[in-house]
Amino acid sequence: MPCFQVTLQGHHFVIPVQGGPAAHGFLVFRRVTAGDVIEAKKKAEDILLSETRVRDFIRFTEKASADPRWFIRAEKASELTWLGRLFMRTPEGFIFYESEA
Repeated sequence: MPCFQVTLQGHHFVIPVQGGPAAHGFLVFRRVTAGDVIEAKKKAEDILLSETRVRDFIRFTEKASADPRWFIRAEKASELTWLGRLFMRTPEGFIFYESEA
């Protein structure tokens, strides 16, 4: 089964950042196996939404915002070659950003 690296983006969040202003979005990468790009994006979104840290972001956003319109979308899915699977590392962690612009 093909392996994909999926780029996901979280929008309209309120995420506390120690020593700075709240983050309003994030970028994250996940690697999944799937039959095609559409399935890979859906699977990556489901995996991300099941993660404890992301569920905490959602809970905090829903408490802190009067209009919690958060959403997570898979922006890009790239199929990896067998060499890519072996030697290419998937970036870890979250990349937070302050504004939606």
